[in-house]
Amino acid sequence: MEGLEKSFDGELAVDGVTFGVERGKILTLLGPSGCGKTTTLRCIAGLEAPTAGTVRIDGDVVTSVTRRRSVPAERRNIGMVFQSYAVWPHMTVSQNLGLPLEVRGIPLAERRKRIGEAPELVGLAGLENRYANRLSGGQQQRVALARALIYNPRLLLFDEPLSNLDAKLRERMRLEIRKLQREVGISSVYVTHDQAEAMIISDRIIVMNHGRIEQEGDARTLYTRRRARSSPRFWEWRIFFRGWFRIPTLFPEGRLSRAPRLARMHSCTPTWRLAAAHPAATSICRSVSRMWSSTPAAHATR
Repeated sequence: MEGLEKSFDGELAVDGVTFGVERGKILTLLGPSGCGKTTTLRCIAGLEAPTAGTVRIDGDVVTSVTRRRSVPAERRNIGMVFQSYAVWPHMTVSQNLGLPLEVRGIPLAERRKRIGEAPELVGLAGLENRYANRLSGGQQQRVALARALIYNPRLLLFDEPLSNLDAKLRERMRLEIRKLQREVGISSVYVTHDQAEAMIISDRIIVMNHGRIEQEGDARTLYTRRRARSSPRFWEWRIFFRGWFRIPTLFPEGRLSRAPRLARMHSCTPTWRLAAAHPAATSICRSVSRMWSSTPAAHATR
């Protein structure tokens, strides 16, 4: 994406945004509501026509204002997972998964094969014949994810897919999405306003505000070298973290706690409870504790 701009009624919602996504990686657009992240995502998908700029996918120009070129959304071979799930309530899980394949003219034998494999990939094995309106929120989101993956898109887009789930389910789905994305290896752009979500899921994070990119880098870079001028409340959990302990996945070589009575996170003890004063801190500590306890490095330090 180069020099992307989008204006509504003469006001810029996206102002000169340029970035790229590494193959097989997750890039997250992070920022407060109204910063332009979802508009940027919709321009990539072809659901919004930008005012200026160019969008390329695998080297193919799908949007170019100067060339007056715009490939329709359905021909971009992009998978998208929406905030509202957008599953068909009158269809079963299998029927929801089969619809995008049928629309693309995939042969029946191949459709049946993919429909048989997809539910197991996202943890829905045994629910193939259940109607979508009989599924929980987390199960519906898994259907939406499987539907976006089933036709092998060249790019996967996530528009705040976990915001409608409860806190505990969000934590679990973050790890599941990360694990699944690594397994399938599809380049992905993820939009969220949740700092904890971005830290856990992303290979690289772009912080947006007022339609512009304020900072980009991996989680460690953003944590230690914050330059973004976003609202202080948007970043206040970071200050709390630095006063108590460091996250082992971001600071594997550093001391994890300053207070002698506080157990270290690499011992797999629930130090996330110390961060209960802020929801974002609690959430990220829970997720990082789970990830850390399952890594070989955690077992090696015991």
